Amino acid sequence: TYNPAHGKVFFSDGASNYVCSGTALTSGNESVVWTAGHCVNEGPGGFYTNWAFVPAYKDGARPYGTWTARTLLTTSAWA
Repeated sequence: TYNPAHGKVFFSDGASNYVCSGTALTSGNESVVWTAGHCVNEGPGGFYTNWAFVPAYKDGARPYGTWTARTLLTTSAWA
């Protein structure tokens, strides 16, 4: 059984690619994903690139597709 609210986020930091877990939240624009700050931004510095959320990702399966980010945000404390 797949839960489309939970999935994986994929992103790049320079030439390296990474993956973290992420959760889609109920929001007014229906496009907010919650994940750890270190999965969005290196702290003091720039945001990562090629960022995408894959709902219900499991063992390579992408039953709900891949959703790329338009904007990345983090808390001011982390940034």
